[in-house]
Amino acid sequence: MSIFRIIGAILGLTILLAVGLWAWQFGDSYRRDRLVQDIEDYKDNIGYRLKVMAYNIHEEIYPSRQRPLNTMEQEDNLKLFAPQVFRRFSRQDWSNFWGLIYDSFYEKKGAIRVRRYRSKPEVEAYLAENYKEPFSKLDQRGWDAFWQILGKDRGLKIVTYDPGAAGGPVPQEGYQP
Repeated sequence: MSIFRIIGAILGLTILLAVGLWAWQFGDSYRRDRLVQDIEDYKDNIGYRLKVMAYNIHEEIYPSRQRPLNTMEQEDNLKLFAPQVFRRFSRQDWSNFWGLIYDSFYEKKGAIRVRRYRSKPEVEAYLAENYKEPFSKLDQRGWDAFWQILGKDRGLKIVTYDPGAAGGPVPQEGYQP
C-alpha cells in the first residue's frame, strides 16, 4: 500500500466522521428544539383547558344570561304576536322556548367543550325552521318586534367565548335587543 492510499483513506474517514458528527449534532439539536416546542405546546394546551374550565364553572355559577322570574307578560305578548304558534303552547313548550333563548349549552371546540348561549341568528334560524308560520316570513322589522317583546332589560345578551383575551376567557357581548 502506498502512503497516498493510507493518507486518502484516513482523510476520507475523517471527512466521513466529520459529516456524521455534524449530522448527529444537527439531529440532536432538531430533536431538542422539537421537544422544547412540544413542551411549550403542551403547556399552552393545558393553560387553555384550565381557562375554559374556569369559564365554564363561572358560567354555571353566575350565568351571563338568566331567565326572567315571571314570563307571563312576554308569553301573552307573544300569543298576540304569533297566535298560530304560541296559543297552542303547553307549559313544557314554554319551558323549551325559554330554554332555547336563555339556557346555555356545551359546544365542542376541538377536544374540549365550551359553555355558550345561542346567538340571535341561531334562535331566529331555529324558530324559522321549526315554526315556519310566521317566523320564516318575518323581515327585519318583524324580528325586531319579536326581540322587543322579550325585553331589553331582561339580561338577554349574546355571549361568546374569547380564548385569546388577556387574563383568560371573558364573555364578549354582542347583540343587545
